[in-house]
Order: sequence, then structure tokens, then C-alpha cells
Amino acid sequence: MNKYVIETENLTKDYHGLIANGEGVKIDKKESAKYCKMSADSGLVECMYVYAIKLKTGDGINTDKIEAAKYYKMAADNGHVQSMFNYATTVFNGDGVNVDKKEAAKYYKMAADNGITDAMRKYYIMLGIGDGIPRDENESSKYYEMALESGQKDTAYEFALKLLDNANKLQEELQKGMK
Repeated sequence: MNKYVIETENLTKDYHGLIANGEGVKIDKKESAKYCKMSADSGLVECMYVYAIKLKTGDGINTDKIEAAKYYKMAADNGHVQSMFNYATTVFNGDGVNVDKKEAAKYYKMAADNGITDAMRKYYIMLGIGDGIPRDENESSKYYEMALESGQKDTAYEFALKLLDNANKLQEELQKGMK
């Protein structure tokens, strides 16, 4: 990439920040979103993440959860750790996109391996109960320990609730089968 392109991309990103925060200029969220998108589309990973948030929340632009998921994924695939978690949560919940637990697990694992505590918790629960991915108690235990070591206090309680919920669902299915 030549020096002119890099300088232009940085100026675009900087201008987005100035008008988003009103630093020396009037706040203009619509204009900020425009320049944020330009920066994201030119490959600036942090701007991909910020633009995804703008799309999801409607900050200066119309809400578009499908596009938000696309930009979260772009940023995640370029190493943006928080985007890994946000994309995983988006596809886990089907927030504007189809639910895809296998895809969610992949990105929760990536985020967990990069230190996102909430991703550790989500991933070990998915592994522990086989939520969209094969159940793997050993791997679940590994991520459970990681979450505990990183200070996730509600880890044990939430895991117990998920196991109880899973057991209750299994019991209901067994009772239906006996009728």
C-alpha cells in the first residue's frame, strides 16, 4: 500500500472521530457514519468494529443488523478480539441473522483464546451441554477453569443452571416418549 493511500485512510478515520465527538467541529453522526464506513471498507479493522456498532444501534445511520453482523465478522476475521465476541453473540442469538450455534462456538472460542472472559463462559457452557456443537467435557472444563481464573464469579452458578435446564428438558422429552 502506498504512502498516499495510508495517509488518506488515516485522515478519513481521524475525521470520523472528530465529527463523531465534536472535536473542533459540530457533531454530525450521519457524516461520522459515512466516514467510518469509508475507513472500514478501506480495511481499517477498528473502524469495521465501530461501524458494526453504528449499524446495530442506528448511531447516525439506519439500523441494519445484517450489515452489522457482516462488519463484526470482517473485523473478527482480521483479528479484532471484541468483534469475535460480538459476532459470536449475534449468530448465537440470531440477531438479524440466522441462528448458527456452530459458527457462534467457533468465534466464542477465538475470543476466549484471546482473553475475553464472557466468551470463555459462553464457550464452556456450549461445550458442557452440547449446545450446537458436540459435547466435550474435557474441553469445557478447560474453558471453565480459564473463566474462573480470569475472575468470572458467576461461572459455576450459571453452568449449574444450564445443566439443570438441560436435565429438565431431557426429563420432559422422556416423559413425552413414555406416553
